[in-house]
This record gives sequence, C-alpha cells and structure tokens, in this order.
Amino acid sequence: MKRFIPHLALTLLLTVLSIQPGEPAPSLTFAFVGDVMLGRGVEQALAGDWPAAFADVCSDLTNADVTFGNLESPLTNLAQGRAGYDLRAPPDAVQALQTGGFTHVSLANNHALDGGPPTGRSHSLAGRAQ
Repeated sequence: MKRFIPHLALTLLLTVLSIQPGEPAPSLTFAFVGDVMLGRGVEQALAGDWPAAFADVCSDLTNADVTFGNLESPLTNLAQGRAGYDLRAPPDAVQALQTGGFTHVSLANNHALDGGPPTGRSHSLAGRAQ
C-alpha cells in the first residue's frame, strides 16, 4: 500500500499535466475489489484452471487502467507459519491475478504472514513480479 499511493498520485499528476488546451481530458479507469482469497479449496474448485478464477468479471478488471485488490492469500508452498485460519495459496495462483487483470495488490493484511514471517510475504511478492 505504501508504494501504491505515491504511484497513484504520480499517475494522476502526470495525467493532469499532460492535458493541452483544447484537447479532451484523458481518462483513467480504476477497478477496486475487496479481499482476494485464492486459498482454502479454490484450486480444487477450479481444478487447477487459475485463469478461470475471475472469468465472470475479467472484462471489467482488464478494461481498467489500474486494478487493485487486497491479496488475502500468501502465495507460497511453505508450511503454515502460525495458528488460525490458513489462507495460503500455491505460487501458481499468480496466474489468476495476471489473467484477471490485476495491476496492484496489497499484502497489508492479517494473513500476509500465513506462510511464516517474512517468507510468505516474500514468496507472494516474487510470484507477483513474474
């Protein structure tokens, strides 16, 4: 989230500064979704077809210039790092985010360390960078 806000502010500023007199104002489309949970049986329900995860809303998400979601599932194969709900998802789940059109995800939530500190978060970041 710390990186998202400056990026968003810079994008908006550059957009405003690029408007020339007499030209129509450019537009940016944002899609914000809530929690994205790809663990706890989602892989089994999709039969491993990660691109199908957002099929019903894919056109809405991919048509936006910026698509943001809160990734509740650390993308890791590591063992659960703490007691409680386990929302870990395999690293292959990044395919759902990519084909779903997500450009930004937040890992700032209570499940970021489900794969153990700090490796669950670092695996998620490495997967998203692919």
